[in-house]
Amino acid sequence: MANTSGTNTKRLTETKLYITQFAFLFLKAMASSLSMTLGLLFLCMLTGVHGGKLRVWGLNARGLKGDPVNPPDVYVKVWWGSKSGGMTDFVKDNANPSWGSEFIIEGLTTSDSLKLEVWDKDLNFDDHLGTCIFSVGHGTHNQNCRIGSGGSLFVTYSYSQ
Repeated sequence: MANTSGTNTKRLTETKLYITQFAFLFLKAMASSLSMTLGLLFLCMLTGVHGGKLRVWGLNARGLKGDPVNPPDVYVKVWWGSKSGGMTDFVKDNANPSWGSEFIIEGLTTSDSLKLEVWDKDLNFDDHLGTCIFSVGHGTHNQNCRIGSGGSLFVTYSYSQ
């Protein structure tokens, strides 16, 4: 009968050695990756890559249609990426509303979109009239988009670091 006990012990020792070497290399790579990540995070903080400031104003709409009987009681919700910027007051019985609201949202980047949701306020459930989504670019921009059938929303925004 062959001595398999010695062979098995040798294989077990070699396997433990390979596992130890793999674990060491893995931990070394993780430590290097962590220090690199922390270094990049620090550089981003220094250069302001962490996000800028979005200012939204000049909201007005034309030709909005709400309930079949009455003109809509319109308001707008403002979003930048996943951050809510707030909402306007509602303008009662007006298909051509204008809002003096100004919104400032900070901390996101130009990869995040500006989203404007237009709503008609009702007693029980508000009606969603439409949504505008704009790519955000540096500087000041005047934008508009279609809302429902025949309506339009107009907005001015500026983005800066």
